[in-house]
Amino acid sequence: MPSLRRTRRRVVRLLKAWNKQYNQPGFSSHNLTVWAWEFVEPGMGMAAALSAVLMNAAARVEAGRATPDPAGVSPNVKLLVSRDIAAKRLRTAADGLAEALAHDDDREAVLTALSGVFFKYVENPSPSGLAGKIAVLRRNIPVVTATLGLGGPSTLIRPTRAYGAAEPRE
Repeated sequence: MPSLRRTRRRVVRLLKAWNKQYNQPGFSSHNLTVWAWEFVEPGMGMAAALSAVLMNAAARVEAGRATPDPAGVSPNVKLLVSRDIAAKRLRTAADGLAEALAHDDDREAVLTALSGVFFKYVENPSPSGLAGKIAVLRRNIPVVTATLGLGGPSTLIRPTRAYGAAEPRE
């Protein structure tokens, strides 16, 4: 059983990191741990276990069913945000992880899907709009300088956001 405990611990760590991305976390650490204990089964790999927790938790919250205390000594585990917001967050994460697993042979597709789930930790490799064009230019600075005929040693340009910090997600 050590591998089951290890998988649960790692899934809980990933769930906590995902939950802490929001300005107001939607779930307590206890809630995330209960879900991992409840939905992770022996023989599951990390990706399958994380997907199972998010899918099952999303279905439970969407249906309005409570998460009972596994020891049966406390009241049901409470959400820290409204049920609608919690369900939306869980469904978005579950769908993003399912998308990544469906395209696990395409690195860019996986990173794109995971950037929607772990938006503070995984950079989208192909963002759209002006931000995407700027990101591509930043990654290809030596190519751009050579194309423009600017010689000499390249200088590291630190990524900055002139338009402020990232907006919090709900």
